[in-house]
Amino acid sequence: MTTQGRISKGMAILVMMVLGACGGGGSSAPPASTSPPPTGGITGTGAFVAFGTVTGFGSIIVNGIEYDTSAATFTIDGNPGFQDGLAVGDIVLVKGMIDDDSTIDLAESVEFDDNVEGPIATGSINTATGSLVVMGQQVIVDAETSFDDNISPASLDGLVDDDVVEISGYVKADGSIHATRIESKSPGGEFEITGTVTATPTTTTFEIGTLTVDFEFATSVRNFPGSRAVQTGDLVEAKGALDSATMTLDATSVEFKGDRLAGDDGDHVEVQGFITRFGSERDFDVSDETTVDCDTTNGCTVTTEGAPVGTLGLNIKVEVKGRYEGGVLVATSVDIRLGNAIRLTTQLLTDANATPDADGNSSLEMLGITIKFNGNRTRFEDKDGQATLEISNAGQLTMGDYVEIRGQEMLDQSTGLLTGDVFAVLVERDDLDTETIIQGFVQSVSDPDFVILDVEVQTDVNTEFREETGGSSNDISAADFFGTDRTGSLVKAKGTMVTPGTSTTPWILLAEEVEIQVE
Repeated sequence: MTTQGRISKGMAILVMMVLGACGGGGSSAPPASTSPPPTGGITGTGAFVAFGTVTGFGSIIVNGIEYDTSAATFTIDGNPGFQDGLAVGDIVLVKGMIDDDSTIDLAESVEFDDNVEGPIATGSINTATGSLVVMGQQVIVDAETSFDDNISPASLDGLVDDDVVEISGYVKADGSIHATRIESKSPGGEFEITGTVTATPTTTTFEIGTLTVDFEFATSVRNFPGSRAVQTGDLVEAKGALDSATMTLDATSVEFKGDRLAGDDGDHVEVQGFITRFGSERDFDVSDETTVDCDTTNGCTVTTEGAPVGTLGLNIKVEVKGRYEGGVLVATSVDIRLGNAIRLTTQLLTDANATPDADGNSSLEMLGITIKFNGNRTRFEDKDGQATLEISNAGQLTMGDYVEIRGQEMLDQSTGLLTGDVFAVLVERDDLDTETIIQGFVQSVSDPDFVILDVEVQTDVNTEFREETGGSSNDISAADFFGTDRTGSLVKAKGTMVTPGTSTTPWILLAEEVEIQVE
C-alpha cells in the first residue's frame, strides 16, 4: 500500500501516538550523531551532560551517541564500579568533555542509580495492563522494557510475587516508572529507591509514592543543600530494610540527588524522559529534574521522531538538546518519542542487510515488512540458549533465527506521514519456535479477515478472540470483533504463516488468537 493511500490512517494514528507517547524509539531519522549539535548564539564550555538509556557498548552508547569511556570512572548505585556492571536498557548519567579532534566525546564519569530495588508486591503483576508494583511504586512494562537472562520468559510471565527485582526507567508525571530494564536480584540484600518526596516530611519520615521512608536511625543523611532538612519535591535515594506490612523502608542512608544533572552555564546537555510538569513550551520539566526553555521563536524546534510534527504536553516522552543557562536547559531541539506499539515475531527467511542506507539504517525484510535498525539507537538482546555468539548488531541476524522486533512505524520526515516501514527499538533473538506474532494498527477489515502492516490476517472457526478491558483480557466472539469497525485499532494476532507473500500478493497469517490491545 502506498503512503498516499494511508494518509488518513497515518495522521489519525500519529495523533493517538503523540497523545499516548508511551515509549521511545526511532524513525527515518538521520544517522545517530557522535556529539551534541552546536547551538547558535550560546557560548559553550566544551563540557557535556547526557542522561538517557544505554543502547549499546564498545565504549558506551547513550541516546544514540557514543562516548569514549576509556578514562571514565563508574559509579553504580552509589558504589565504585565498572562498565561491565551496566546493561542495555539501564538509564545512566554521563558527564565529560567534547573532543574537537575526535568523532567520539570523552566521558569522565558514568553514573547509574536504579529507580527501585525490592520485592514485587503480592498480587500486583498484571499482564493485561503490563504493570507491577515494587515497594509501593507502580512500574509500567511495555515494548521498551528489557529483561535480564535470569527472567524467563523475558516478560512479566517470567516474574512472580515476592521476586526481588531492580528497575531502571523513566518517571512519569504521576510518579509511575516506565521501565526500560528489569533485572533479577538475590533476596536478602539491602533494598533501595530513588524518587521524589511526595508529601510534607516530618523530622524522621518522608514518602515516595505510597512508600514511607523512616530515616530516624539512618547512619548517613548527606548532600542536602546547606545541610537542610528533607523537603517535598526533593529527589532522594534511600537504602535500607523493608517492612512490607506497613510499606515502610527503615533507611540506613538517605542521599540528596536533586543536583545530579547540574552543570555550568554553556555546558552541552542531552536529556531524555517524560514531561512531568508542563506550563508551556518555554517552561516544562523532564523527569522532575530538568527545567527546559524551548523558545520556538528563537530557533528551538519541536519535532516528532525527526519529522516536522510535534505538540508538547504532560507525559509526552521527549529527547531535549541544548545548553545550560542560569540552571535552565535552553533547548535548541525537542524531539517527541512515540509509542512502540509494533511487535513482530517470526523465523527469519533471509539474512539482515547490514549495509547502512543514507539515513544510517541497516535493514531486514520480515513478513514482507521492511525493518530498519540503527546501530546506536536499536537495542539488541539475545535469549537464544543454543546460540554460541550473542547478537549485538543487525549484521549478526541470519536466516533461520527466531526474532522478536519491537518498535514503531516510521515517519516520512518531509510529510510527517507513516511509511509502512518499522524502526526496531528492541531486537530479541529467542529459542526457535514456529509461532508468528504480528501486532499493529488495523488498516482494513473484510470479515473474517483484516490487514495489519499489509499482512493479511485470516480467521476461522478455530480462532479465539479476546479484548483487553479494565486491566484484564476477556473472551469475545468473532461477531463481537467484526461487529465493530476495527480500522485503526491496535490488535495482536498469533498463528502460523500460510504462505510467504510476493510483490503482488500479501503475506498471510492464519490466526489462532486475536486480541484487541489497550493503546
